[in-house]
Amino acid sequence: MSMPYAVHLKASFTGREGVSVHAIALAAAWNRVEGAPPLLASQANLPPQVEANDAFLEKTIAADRIADIWIVPASYPLPTPAPERLNIAHVAFETSRIPHGWISRLFAFDRVWVATEWGRRVLVECGGDETRIDVVPLGVDPERFSPIGPRATLPETDGRFRFLAVGKYEKRKGYDVLMRAFDEEFAGRSDVALYVLASHSELRIDPAAEIRRLGLKSPENVVVLPWIEDPAVLPALYRACDALVAPTRGEGWGLPIIEAMACGLPVITTGWSAHTAFANAGNAVLIGYDLVPAAPAATDGAADLGLWAEPRAHELRQAMARLSAAREEARRLGAAAADDVRHRWSWTQAARVSIETLDRTMSRW
Repeated sequence: MSMPYAVHLKASFTGREGVSVHAIALAAAWNRVEGAPPLLASQANLPPQVEANDAFLEKTIAADRIADIWIVPASYPLPTPAPERLNIAHVAFETSRIPHGWISRLFAFDRVWVATEWGRRVLVECGGDETRIDVVPLGVDPERFSPIGPRATLPETDGRFRFLAVGKYEKRKGYDVLMRAFDEEFAGRSDVALYVLASHSELRIDPAAEIRRLGLKSPENVVVLPWIEDPAVLPALYRACDALVAPTRGEGWGLPIIEAMACGLPVITTGWSAHTAFANAGNAVLIGYDLVPAAPAATDGAADLGLWAEPRAHELRQAMARLSAAREEARRLGAAAADDVRHRWSWTQAARVSIETLDRTMSRW
């Protein structure tokens, strides 16, 4: 049996960004796993607090060894691994290439965790040491994100089929493809609407103004919702809609996709990148794509980020037309998605895999 160890989880615990949701949810689920090692969480962008908690952990927890887990996007500045500890970087990325400088910083850590097999392949193809990579999934809270519960009141519903798009308003999310495809398919109709919930404050843009610039034929069918600051409200929004549409160019996990699936929504999404770990042909509608050079602004500056997926607009149109015309099929697909997510992709399951992976690593360290 390996000697006792403790865990220091270092991440951003503020905001609605995926990395923050990951950190908060994993920390909350940790102690639900029987026999979990003691865990202390620190806000990673506050070094004095991290250092104080390092000292607290070493003095107050009866553990011979400590594992530091940093949850960060691969493009963020990474800290210097602490000596005499197991150092783990849990990273996410959305394109086919990790620039060489990032790879060398990542593998200064003892282990690198990624959420999916797709992420592992990208790291290996970019020169990462496959013997030091572990696949440790993320999850969703199936008690909060469930088909059962209150539904939000949406403007201009009047019996329409309600598509929903959720996520940061940036090129990677495919809003440009979505808006044009939706408008081409449903222009002049009053029985279908697209609701858009897009975070944008840190990007200094106005999604409504950006949509107006597209010159849509029927802009009245696209409703931009005010951003929801309280994530507790999100499940009611998902339940109020009929389908989520996410023609993404690349995902490190795909938080809105798995949340919508957990709430029983059928999902239309691109069949490439990390979210295909849980969204597949049996529980979602996957549209085709072509791999093209990723836009330099996708993450930071002019770094070579390799390729990402360009979703095929005609397949997106066909998928939206099919689901909106076959509500019973849409409901069956959403029910299958919710059942699959509940049984396979909870945060408790993610915490359990994290702990099992740590146990194996610590037994050899």
